[in-house]
Amino acid sequence: PPSKPGGGVFSLKKTGPVPRDPPPHAGGTMERTRRDQLFFFWFMPLFSLAFCIAAWLVGNPLPGLWSIWQTAAPFLTDPIATVGLSAALFNSGTMGLLAWCALWLSQIRPTGRAFAPFFLCIGAGLLGGDLLSGLPITLGGFLYAALRKEPPAKSVLFALYGCALSPAVASFYMGLHGPTPWSIVLGLLLAVFIGFLCTPLVLGIRPLHHGFNLHSMGIPLGVISVVLYAVYRSAILHMVSWTDTQSLPLLLGDSQHAFFFPFFGLIFLALLMLGRAIHKPQDPAYKELFSHSGLEADFISLFGMANVFQNMGLMGLMFLAYFFLISAPFNGAAASALLFALCWSAAGAHPRNTAPILVTYSLMSLLPGLNLNAPELVVGVGFAVGLAPIYGRLGWAYGLLAAGLHACLMPLLLHTGGGFNLATGALAAGIVALALYPILSQQARRQEEGPIHTAHASVASELLHSAAHIVDGMDEALSHVADPTASATASPHKDLFLLLRNIFACIAAGLFLLTLLPLSFVSHSHVLRFAAYILGALAYGSEILALTHGFRKKQPLDEMLMPYLFGILYIALGFSYLLGH
Repeated sequence: PPSKPGGGVFSLKKTGPVPRDPPPHAGGTMERTRRDQLFFFWFMPLFSLAFCIAAWLVGNPLPGLWSIWQTAAPFLTDPIATVGLSAALFNSGTMGLLAWCALWLSQIRPTGRAFAPFFLCIGAGLLGGDLLSGLPITLGGFLYAALRKEPPAKSVLFALYGCALSPAVASFYMGLHGPTPWSIVLGLLLAVFIGFLCTPLVLGIRPLHHGFNLHSMGIPLGVISVVLYAVYRSAILHMVSWTDTQSLPLLLGDSQHAFFFPFFGLIFLALLMLGRAIHKPQDPAYKELFSHSGLEADFISLFGMANVFQNMGLMGLMFLAYFFLISAPFNGAAASALLFALCWSAAGAHPRNTAPILVTYSLMSLLPGLNLNAPELVVGVGFAVGLAPIYGRLGWAYGLLAAGLHACLMPLLLHTGGGFNLATGALAAGIVALALYPILSQQARRQEEGPIHTAHASVASELLHSAAHIVDGMDEALSHVADPTASATASPHKDLFLLLRNIFACIAAGLFLLTLLPLSFVSHSHVLRFAAYILGALAYGSEILALTHGFRKKQPLDEMLMPYLFGILYIALGFSYLLGH
């Protein structure tokens, strides 16, 4: 997508102007730009080295690190419980150095979105993600750029998100009885393929929520993990019961609050003071960043690294206070959640649009089925930050709705994909944004039309009015790859194809929900899943027919890759359930 002032090379087209956002300071002065480049590239290695140095102060990390590299640890497995705090910290630091080296070699320019995979990799290191899995995944991004003959910055950025799937790669590395030459080759090829696939998938998925979810890779990572686990279970584990996936053990370490609170507290205070120290009088004030909605934002280009450091410090201290107030056990899961929360502190999240998410999570704990200290909610709140633009753009009511749905989804999605995905919370954020997008887009349009339409309207009436347009909104979101200049009458069967697609998709979704519910009459869940996957493949096929006007119009492959690829994968998954039973 084309670049625009203040939006970065990865910005999407806005749904409209955001009246509450301050005027952008695009680019700033040349002096500020050079200063931002310097701090951008040196912050990441120094932050990673802090983890490595702390690891050696705690103990000798090398024996435990070797154990991490030899183990396939599903989500949620805390390395602190298996190999100790020292090895877990050193593993996290090496993952951060991997992300920094990849971004530096790709010659990425300073952009707020580059911090997201960096913090994701460090957080993944505290949940068992390791260098042996992450390195070939990153190489897949370079391979994609080389084959496409384009600069590698974008593809490497997206490939680094794939490091969240390191448990999948490690599982194929190790097999059932330890690594063999064939299993190692298979794991390497799989890792490169994951990194290669990340870029086309995120470019296909991202327009579905138009920036309301900052975790653009959430849904692609979730889909890939489910597909890989289905293949792994059928080909290697030979499991047939879905309950095997839902009953994976949680292995969490003891609380290390005596270490983590001072460690992170000193880091965040240092970031806050550094931001204040390098802030120049001609730089934008931090209150301008604080008042930004967070939608389609690149805080580095808009406000500079000085304000970004202050924002990171304040975000980190706010989450430290939250964990202290709820008495959360500060183990590897909580530490990773803290790092996940920082992912978007340079590209859309700040205390003003994030604090309501923490309040909502606290309120959701009043429900009988949710425990605020449960690991799924501790990790989930870090990923819920990706929904911050909903509150910043549309207000507290919609932010409360989105964060509440995210909290409810986390226990259900905790082991989706057999623990192959360390970023399950990003998948939950993607589902919430996708489900609410028709309502959010309609409300955003009404706000842009002027205050006369919304001045006296209640939240309930807004939701009811927006819900009346859900069908139109979903059709717009799911058909984003269609040619906008094509005539509506170019194919007399296009409307029929779209109708069939929506029918197939709704029936498939209903069948999937039936298999998840503990109903007595659902005794042949494998048959229901087979039917659901086949209907999903038919939905993709109908979309292909709609976009190609019945194969009479040729569409670019990069726009059609997702429906072609997932249509075939859905058929394979359906038959794997049927035959595996």
